[in-house]
Amino acid sequence: MPLDRTDSWNSECNIIAYSTEDFGNFFENDEYSTDILVKDVLDIVQLSRDELRGAEARVRLDALLRGMLLHAPNSNGARYIAICLYLAHQRNTVVDIVKAWLDHLFLLIIFSVAAREGHRCAITHLIEESMEAAHIIPYSLNQFTESSGPELRDSARTWDMLHHWTTLDIKSLVGEKINTPANVIYMTHDEHFDFGRFKLSLEPVSLALFSITCRRPCSLSGHG
Repeated sequence: MPLDRTDSWNSECNIIAYSTEDFGNFFENDEYSTDILVKDVLDIVQLSRDELRGAEARVRLDALLRGMLLHAPNSNGARYIAICLYLAHQRNTVVDIVKAWLDHLFLLIIFSVAAREGHRCAITHLIEESMEAAHIIPYSLNQFTESSGPELRDSARTWDMLHHWTTLDIKSLVGEKINTPANVIYMTHDEHFDFGRFKLSLEPVSLALFSITCRRPCSLSGHG
C-alpha cells in the first residue's frame, strides 16, 4: 500500500474518532479477515436498520451500505468500508459517516446528472420513480490486475460504442474521473440492468440528436 494512503483516511477518521495510525494498523492487520469483517458489519447494518432508515428520507441508508459492502470493486474497497463502519459502530457514528458519504459522493453525482438529463432517463426519455446514476466505464477498468481480466474485457466492450455516442475520449475517464458526472448516465433501473449487460447499442445521428437501437425489439430516437 502506498505510504501516503493514510492521507485519504483523515475525513473518515475524524468522524469515527480514531487516529489515522490506528485505522491504518487495523487495515493492515491480517488477523482481521476481510470476509469476516464484511459479514460482521452486514449484521451491524441489519441491527441498525430502523435507525438508518429513520435518519434519511431520500435514500435507504441500510440498502446503500449493503451495496457498498457486497459490490465493492475489490477486496481492499470492501475492507475499507467494513473497517470504517465497524469502528463507527463502536463510537455510535454509523449514521454520521454514511450520511457524509451520501452527501459528498453519491447524491452529488446523481443530482448533477439528473439535472443534466432534465430528470429523464437518457435512454427512454421518461421520468420514472426508479432512476439511477449508472457508471459508463465501470470500476473494473480502474483495477488492472490479472484476476480481473475477464471483467476488464467485458467492460472494454463498451468503449467504442460510447466513444461514438458521446464524442468523449473514453480512455481519459479511467482514473480520477471515473467517479464524476462525466462518467455517469442517468437512467431507469431496467435500462441500467440492460446497459450493464451490453443489450443497448448507441449510434450517433448528429451533434444534437442521437438514436438508440436495442437488441431487444425496440427502436428509440430523441434529443440529447
